[in-house]
Amino acid sequence: MSSLWVVLFRVDKGNRCEGDFYTISLNTHNLEQVNTSRFGCASLSISVTDKGLGMEMTFTDELGHREVREVQ
Repeated sequence: MSSLWVVLFRVDKGNRCEGDFYTISLNTHNLEQVNTSRFGCASLSISVTDKGLGMEMTFTDELGHREVREVQ
């Protein structure tokens, strides 16, 4: 029996309010960058749900702008 483990994490770029989100799964894919550059320095709410063999991530800033990314 196997289970799917997908990890979402952020790597900050020094003392600036910039960073990149990445996902990794040992079962389905290697390290993958998630493009959220349009949000800049905004605070984000992140929702993650299972979708097939991957996950769906919803990024929402404090102004209500939303982006959905899917990782398989």
